[in-house]
Amino acid sequence: MDWEKVLLLKLKNEDYKSALSILKNNILNSIDEKESSICLIYVYLYIIVESNISNNYDFINPLKLCFKKMYRQFNLDSSFLFYTAYMASRFGEFYLGIKEFEVMHMFCKALEIDSNNLLYQWGYDLYVKNLTLAQRKKYALYILQSEPCINELNKQPLLGESILQHLHFEAFGMN
Repeated sequence: MDWEKVLLLKLKNEDYKSALSILKNNILNSIDEKESSICLIYVYLYIIVESNISNNYDFINPLKLCFKKMYRQFNLDSSFLFYTAYMASRFGEFYLGIKEFEVMHMFCKALEIDSNNLLYQWGYDLYVKNLTLAQRKKYALYILQSEPCINELNKQPLLGESILQHLHFEAFGMN
C-alpha cells in the first residue's frame, strides 16, 4: 500500500496536515477504510499529545467528531474496538470524548467478538487488571513470540509499530 509509505514520510517530516489529508481521502474513497480510520485517530492523538505544534489542541474537536463517526461505523469490529481502546488507554480517553468505563467496554467487546485473540486479551488485562511487572513482562514476551500477533500488528500502519515498541519495553525494558 503506497499510501502507508507516503503517510510515514509525511509524519516523519512533521507534515501533519498532509498526513491527515491522506487519511481523510482514503476514508472518503473507501481505501482501506478501517485501517485509515484507526490511523486517522492515531494521527490526531499524536498531534495533540506528542507534537510540538503550537495549536495542537485545535485538533481535539475534530478528533472527537472523527471518533464518534468511526465508532458508529465500526462498533462491532473487534480490531477497531481493540486498537481505539488501546489508543484511548495510552493517550487519554478524554481526548476522544469518552470515559474510562467506555474504554473498558471496548476492550471487553473486542474480546467478546474474538475471544481467542491474544492481543485483545492482553489489552483487556493490561487495562482492567492490576498486573505485576513480572506478569506484564511475561505477557509481552509471549506476544512477541506469537507469529499471529506479530502478523496482526504488522498489518496496522503506525499503531502496530507503536504497540510493538510498547511490548518490547515491557519485555526488555530500556535495553
